[in-house]
Amino acid sequence: MSDFCLQAGASANDVQALVDGDDDASDAVFTSVEKAIGGKSEDELIAEFGVRETLMNEAIKKVVRDGKVVTINTNKRKRKMTAAQKAALKKARLKAHSSSAKAARKKAMKTRHSRGM
Repeated sequence: MSDFCLQAGASANDVQALVDGDDDASDAVFTSVEKAIGGKSEDELIAEFGVRETLMNEAIKKVVRDGKVVTINTNKRKRKMTAAQKAALKKARLKAHSSSAKAARKKAMKTRHSRGM
């Protein structure tokens, strides 16, 4: 729902406040969405949103970074890496199973769950 509201022209701050449960922000979001919709039919809106959403989902992914939901670009082709890059990835894999990394993942999962991701 938040993605559609953003696409329809609502401000990001108001949509975030709506998700967090602010009633005043919800009024502002729904007013801006109502203005953007105009006289379009439901089928037309759903089709338009679906096409844009699928095109965007192919190239980006929603993730949690520093406690906030952000979108990142995804890489669609295979990478050739140098030996130094391969060694850095091996080191990163070892660090990914430390206690602090597990705690950070637990916190991120809690944020994802609360956002319904």
